[in-house]
Amino acid sequence: MSAEFCWNEVGAVLAQGRQNARLTLQQVQDRTGLSRPTLIRAERGGDIQLSTLRTLLQCYGLPRLELGTGQ
Repeated sequence: MSAEFCWNEVGAVLAQGRQNARLTLQQVQDRTGLSRPTLIRAERGGDIQLSTLRTLLQCYGLPRLELGTGQ
Protein backbone atom coordinates (compact mmCIF):
# COMPACT_ATOMS: atom_id res chain seq x y z
CA MET A 1 0.00 0.00 0.00
CA SER A 2 1.44 3.35 -0.97
CA ALA A 3 1.25 6.45 1.21
CA GLU A 4 -0.84 8.17 -1.48
CA PHE A 5 -3.49 5.44 -1.34
CA CYS A 6 -3.66 5.67 2.42
CA TRP A 7 -4.19 9.46 2.38
CA ASN A 8 -6.86 9.08 -0.30
CA GLU A 9 -8.67 6.70 2.00
CA VAL A 10 -8.30 9.14 4.90
CA GLY A 11 -9.79 11.86 2.70
CA ALA A 12 -12.75 9.65 1.81
CA VAL A 13 -13.38 8.87 5.49
CA LEU A 14 -13.28 12.59 6.31
CA ALA A 15 -15.66 13.50 3.50
CA GLN A 16 -18.08 10.76 4.58
CA GLY A 17 -17.77 11.83 8.21
CA ARG A 18 -18.72 15.39 7.33
CA GLN A 19 -21.68 14.21 5.28
CA ASN A 20 -22.82 11.87 8.07
CA ALA A 21 -22.60 14.79 10.52
CA ARG A 22 -24.70 16.79 8.03
CA LEU A 23 -22.23 19.65 8.03
CA THR A 24 -21.35 21.98 5.19
CA LEU A 25 -17.79 23.09 4.56
CA GLN A 26 -18.78 26.52 5.88
CA GLN A 27 -20.13 25.03 9.12
CA VAL A 28 -16.94 23.02 9.62
CA GLN A 29 -14.87 26.11 8.90
CA ASP A 30 -16.87 28.10 11.47
CA ARG A 31 -16.61 25.36 14.12
CA THR A 32 -12.94 24.54 13.68
CA GLY A 33 -11.31 27.72 12.40
CA LEU A 34 -9.73 25.73 9.57
CA SER A 35 -9.60 27.36 6.16
CA ARG A 36 -11.75 26.17 3.26
CA PRO A 37 -8.65 25.19 1.20
CA THR A 38 -7.43 23.05 4.12
CA LEU A 39 -10.80 21.31 4.41
CA ILE A 40 -10.91 20.61 0.69
CA ARG A 41 -7.32 19.35 0.71
CA ALA A 42 -8.13 17.04 3.64
CA GLU A 43 -11.16 15.54 1.87
CA ARG A 44 -9.14 15.02 -1.30
CA GLY A 45 -6.48 13.08 0.57
CA GLY A 46 -3.90 15.84 0.42
CA ASP A 47 -1.13 16.68 2.85
CA ILE A 48 -2.54 17.82 6.21
CA GLN A 49 -1.16 18.08 9.71
CA LEU A 50 -2.10 15.47 12.29
CA SER A 51 -3.60 18.23 14.43
CA THR A 52 -5.93 19.05 11.53
CA LEU A 53 -6.95 15.41 11.27
CA ARG A 54 -7.64 15.26 15.01
CA THR A 55 -9.68 18.49 14.87
CA LEU A 56 -11.82 17.17 12.02
CA LEU A 57 -12.40 13.79 13.67
CA GLN A 58 -13.56 15.58 16.83
CA CYS A 59 -15.80 17.94 14.85
CA TYR A 60 -17.48 15.00 13.11
CA GLY A 61 -17.91 13.05 16.33
CA LEU A 62 -15.57 10.28 15.22
CA PRO A 63 -13.65 8.79 18.16
CA ARG A 64 -10.94 7.40 15.88
CA LEU A 65 -10.05 6.97 12.24
CA GLU A 66 -11.17 3.60 10.90
CA LEU A 67 -9.75 2.71 7.52
CA GLY A 68 -10.86 -0.21 5.38
CA THR A 69 -9.05 -3.49 5.31
CA GLY A 70 -8.20 -3.16 1.64
CA GLN A 71 -10.81 -5.66 0.52
